[in-house]
Amino acid sequence: MGFDSMIENIKKAWPEERVDRSKKRLLKVWKKKLPGDRIPFVFERIPDENGVNVEILEAFGYSMDVNLYFNLCQLEKRAVFEDDYIPSLYPGYRQSMIPSGFGAEEAIKANATQYWCEPLIKKPEDVYKLKEFSVNRKYSTVRLLLENMKYFRKMMKGMLPLHLVDSQDSMANASTIMDTNAYFTGLYTNPGEMHELHRICNNAIKKFVDAQIEISEGDYVPMNTFWFGWIPKGEGISLSIDLLAMVSPGNVEEFVLPYLNEISEYYNGMIVHSCGRWQQNMGVIKKTAKLRGIDFGVTETDPNGAFGIFGNSVAYNFHNSYVAVPPFKLKSQEEYIKEIAGFIKEKNIPAQVQIFMPPGYNLKQALELNRLALKHFSF
Repeated sequence: MGFDSMIENIKKAWPEERVDRSKKRLLKVWKKKLPGDRIPFVFERIPDENGVNVEILEAFGYSMDVNLYFNLCQLEKRAVFEDDYIPSLYPGYRQSMIPSGFGAEEAIKANATQYWCEPLIKKPEDVYKLKEFSVNRKYSTVRLLLENMKYFRKMMKGMLPLHLVDSQDSMANASTIMDTNAYFTGLYTNPGEMHELHRICNNAIKKFVDAQIEISEGDYVPMNTFWFGWIPKGEGISLSIDLLAMVSPGNVEEFVLPYLNEISEYYNGMIVHSCGRWQQNMGVIKKTAKLRGIDFGVTETDPNGAFGIFGNSVAYNFHNSYVAVPPFKLKSQEEYIKEIAGFIKEKNIPAQVQIFMPPGYNLKQALELNRLALKHFSF
């Protein structure tokens, strides 16, 4: 089947009225209110009629046409689910993207299932030896991702928006460009050089995001923390800061907040995500200029504690997870749906919910979970 036939099938499966209804629900949340009919929710990793997960494809080793075919295939398959997914294309993600623009080489490990990159510098003073960042650096993964986006945009003839990909924040990139242990030590021994490294990384993030916006011709989804999420254009971008669970509020105040503020001001807003338990840093993150929303796993960070800090000042993106941080425990999807729906309704929290489909569910089980979600999330 060619791309044109798949596009026609997607148009039929995703009529404009359906997409508009979901966008209206999500817009309510980003305006810090709950919709009148139901809490918006989206499934991740849905199975097809054979029980095969149609939403997992590693970026490494696949051609652009295979990646695009996979995107379109999962759009067709997931149309049977009555959630609030907004049809869009996701070009991939690699840990080495920003570092590769400085010349870092990608390291592929664990039978080509893990991608990292070799550090470019080993001590703080080497920051001044870094090459200039370029999104067009030959053989870089940042260039590879942008080429994917160009191909997607060309072949789709502007039909579907492109997701911005997860660039991570300046701290995550700085600690990848430099030897990790040397980086964290340098925060205390060489703060001047560390601020210079963060400044350089922040500029690289903006160049990368700007390049994506240009390629998409302005038709993009700013949500990059989970590719199935959606926020309206003009409300900023999302940024992952996955070290928030590992560093102190003092480190975040000095080495994260200033650069987060710069990005947020530049793009007119910010949605912050971190994996792990990062409640200890929420008070600092709350100081972010134009903070629009936060995203975290409720089996890792306490949603009640987060609401105690932020209240209704932000929109929330809740998700369950495949891991739990004590005292929290993993729960069945049925338990999660019922409990998070009750929590949102009780507190009147402006939230959207992501539901990770359990591995091994077949289509019948997945659709039953969909019916359960509709029941609990409806008002």
